[in-house]
Order: sequence, then structure tokens, then C-alpha cells
Amino acid sequence: MIGGGHVTELPKLDKHEVPVTGGLVNWFLFLREADQTLGGVDGERTFAEKAMTTLEFLSQDAETRLEYEARLKFLRDETSRIEGVKAEAKAQGPAEGRAEGEYKKVVEIAANLLSMGLDIEAISKASGLSREEVTALKKI
Repeated sequence: MIGGGHVTELPKLDKHEVPVTGGLVNWFLFLREADQTLGGVDGERTFAEKAMTTLEFLSQDAETRLEYEARLKFLRDETSRIEGVKAEAKAQGPAEGRAEGEYKKVVEIAANLLSMGLDIEAISKASGLSREEVTALKKI
């Protein structure tokens, strides 16, 4: 050992027992977790891989960093847009399904009223269907 330093066994470092206030403790915690993977947008990258990517980014010149940041912003915006479209479609799906179901029920009731011999004009007014729609039901 050079200069009389200390040896720390990372597996024995418990983040709940050690106050996370000093830079050295933060590095120890990082190194202990470095082989764990990140989830979400980063996929299956490890903490160490993410740290290396960040280090490479910080080592670039200003113009390259600006290009990288612009690309990253575009990718995040695109992901956000896609998630928004998915959420909108998910919200619209049930509403459209209910509207379609309600329309089918109105058509079914109108057809029943026709079979009972009710007047087309009265069925049209009661159901909200047009005269043409009610007349078309008569042909079915």
C-alpha cells in the first residue's frame, strides 16, 4: 500500500449505515453498484457504462457537446410525443367503443320498434336516427 492508505471492502458498505455526505462515500457506493443495470430509457446499461458515456461526453469539445445535447433532446421529445399519442389512443379507445355500443343498441331498439309496426317518423324522433337509417333497418 502506498502512503499508508485504507482498504475498504465495498460489499460490506451499507448505504443505510453510512451517512451519504462525503464525496468518497458516494464513490464507494457508486463502485459497489457499478455492475447493476439501469432500467427504463437506458435499457440494460450498467451504472459504469452510463458513467463512461457521461465522461466521454464531457471530454468532447463544445460544438460536439451541443450537437449531442440537441440529438438527446430530439430523442427525448420523440419519446414523449410517442408516449402522448399512446396515452391519447388508449383514452379514446374505450370512449369510441362505448359510442359504438350505444349506437348498436339504438339500432337494435329501432329495429324492434319497426317489427312492432311503429311509424318510421316516430322511430326516427325517438331514437335520433335519420329517416334513411330507420328505413334501411326495414330492409334488413
